[in-house]
Amino acid sequence: MFLPKGLSRRAVVAALLFSAAQPAMAYCSRPTAPSCPVLGKFDSEWEFNSCKSEMESYQSDVDSYVSCLSRESSSVINEYNEAVERFNCYARGSSFC
Repeated sequence: MFLPKGLSRRAVVAALLFSAAQPAMAYCSRPTAPSCPVLGKFDSEWEFNSCKSEMESYQSDVDSYVSCLSRESSSVINEYNEAVERFNCYARGSSFC
């Protein structure tokens, strides 16, 4: 990172901490595991099929959650990179970045 004379490391750290303190806007909702697998042995075919259906739904929800986290991660990284580019532009003394 380019730092012009007169710009202290403290100012750089403060700017970076300020940008890092901004809250991330996560909209990913973590799914809750079904309780049926921990309840023990299935007493009927209906219980088995019901739990199997819950597990399939849970698998789909987990897949969606992981995809959401991946998109959110990419978005946050892009925001960070843009902030670093603007910071470096202003740090070089540009008026419009």
